[in-house]
Amino acid sequence: MTPAETAEARAAGYRLLAALIAGPLTADLVAAAAIDPRLQTDRPLDDLGAEHMAAFDQGSSPHAGVFLEDEPSLGGPRATACADLWRRIGLPEERWTQAPDHLASHLSALAWLCGAEADAHTDGVSTDGLTELQAEVLDALLAWLPRQVVAVIGGWTGALASVIGELVVHHRLALGQPRTHDDLGDALDVTDPATGIGDIAAFLTAPHRCGFLLTRHALQDVGRALELPAGFGPRRQRLGTMLRSAARFDRWEALLDALDARVTQAGTALEGAPWAALGLPPDPRLLRTREVLRALQSAGGDLLGEG
Repeated sequence: MTPAETAEARAAGYRLLAALIAGPLTADLVAAAAIDPRLQTDRPLDDLGAEHMAAFDQGSSPHAGVFLEDEPSLGGPRATACADLWRRIGLPEERWTQAPDHLASHLSALAWLCGAEADAHTDGVSTDGLTELQAEVLDALLAWLPRQVVAVIGGWTGALASVIGELVVHHRLALGQPRTHDDLGDALDVTDPATGIGDIAAFLTAPHRCGFLLTRHALQDVGRALELPAGFGPRRQRLGTMLRSAARFDRWEALLDALDARVTQAGTALEGAPWAALGLPPDPRLLRTREVLRALQSAGGDLLGEG
């Protein structure tokens, strides 16, 4: 393909993926997605819609603020930073399909920039500024997208997340080596006498600090397996309930083992395709989290303070 055709193909791909991730799903969107064999399906649209809501709205929460803030949030500082970036590149506000920091907004921005690149190729003008902006958006996205994608396990939505990850990685490598991110979030000092259950739950439910996302579904699965109540409310609250119950009912080590298995699962996924192609070092947050879990094993469930 010519450079103009390549840019237009990327723009079309990003537009479709933005619509798919934003939802709601329609028959036309699902049919268009079937251009990728992994997204071909004969499942009823209602079933796909329910899976989509469970995977994204109630599961992996594809917002930068969930993955890049020590206190995960929607509409916080990361959303403001994203809005500033979209205004700078000229992205129309109606294309912020969910919220400034939503994955669909990032994909819409890439579609916008790739479309502009295709036009520039056709007009015979320089595309350097546009590809530099693409690299900037891709680097901002890669600061959190891998952790979001690997949190979507299986099914049609898992395939959709993988397709998005592969396109982003392939595009970034076509522009050169990605920029690394050194901000690892606040650590947790288990040796501090003031550290309590609330602090532990806050650490383990903040991907920016612990390096992976514990979804509500993951917490439910762990709770069922160990017969521990997770209760209701935000993930932090649910994990806090599980930790307190585990400490009281002789499930402390079993719960920490189950959480460690989730860390291992995330680490393995992040070292596989397509992320391995980026050549980035392993996320040190995962090693730090495993050290925290080992220290908590030694504590023996005595950390019952609110923290």
